Amino acid sequence: MFPSFDVFQIDEHGRVVWKGFVESLLAARATIQNLMQASPSDYLILDQSSGQRIVVPKPPSKQPESSCGVSDGRPEAREAARLYLSTLSAPSQHLQGLKD
Repeated sequence: MFPSFDVFQIDEHGRVVWKGFVESLLAARATIQNLMQASPSDYLILDQSSGQRIVVPKPPSKQPESSCGVSDGRPEAREAARLYLSTLSAPSQHLQGLKD
């Protein structure tokens, strides 16, 4: 069996960082649980065979939102992941010029 699930971390700046690949959804979730212990963050599972994307949010922090109204930025991280993943299915503009 070939690995068909990619695991990505969505960092605090909304960047998507590839962390590895595994053979099953169960293994992807176990990998994320291990990664979350060292680096609590949002994570993303991408099923290469179906294209399905699953966002695994980090557990809520025990600290209240800061007094200036700044939150942990997770909606922005999810939007960054969505934009990044949309580029994976779209043809690269850099490669389009090479076809001429």
